Amino acid sequence: MSKKSFFIGQFRLLWRFLGFFQPPGMRLLHAMVAALAITQYLTGLGAHAGSAYKGVLSALCTDWHIIAGLSLFALVQALAFSSLQHRGLRVLFPYLWGDIARLKEDLAATLRGKLVPPKPGGLAACVQGLGLGALLLAVYSGLAWFVAWLFDLPVRRPLIELHKTLVPLVGLYALGHGGMALTHFVIWQRKMNNAASRT
Repeated sequence: MSKKSFFIGQFRLLWRFLGFFQPPGMRLLHAMVAALAITQYLTGLGAHAGSAYKGVLSALCTDWHIIAGLSLFALVQALAFSSLQHRGLRVLFPYLWGDIARLKEDLAATLRGKLVPPKPGGLAACVQGLGLGALLLAVYSGLAWFVAWLFDLPVRRPLIELHKTLVPLVGLYALGHGGMALTHFVIWQRKMNNAASRT
């Protein structure tokens, strides 16, 4: 099997696996937000590259960062609306209502080395809620900086610093959320392969 066939097969399996948790439209929106967020991180690094790389690369990265950032802003609003409609505020942020029983159970099981399945109000849902909050803060601070930069407002410097401070939260979320999702995907795939080999 070629590498290309392997990756296409894995992508199809991942799409199928995510279908247990999200309808097709939300899966597509989720994938677009993830791809644009990664691109934003990379172009942000390029826009602030060292003096040896300044000039054309920095300008291109800055332009792309702004254009893609505006697109990401719109997509994150759609993702937040879709997530809240699909899951509900209380599922993603149960602790705001003092409901932490399931979260405590999931944390205790995780600390014992057990992989817990996603459940309403559980660890995965809370991580998703926090990540959504981090994404919203990052895109709103980015938009605020863009408006301040466009109109040469004196608050542009503190706003860009705030944006740079918030962006790593999205990175931590991506590692936690993506890592948990991929771990669940690998385990599901192994179970599916084991079941197929027994028949």
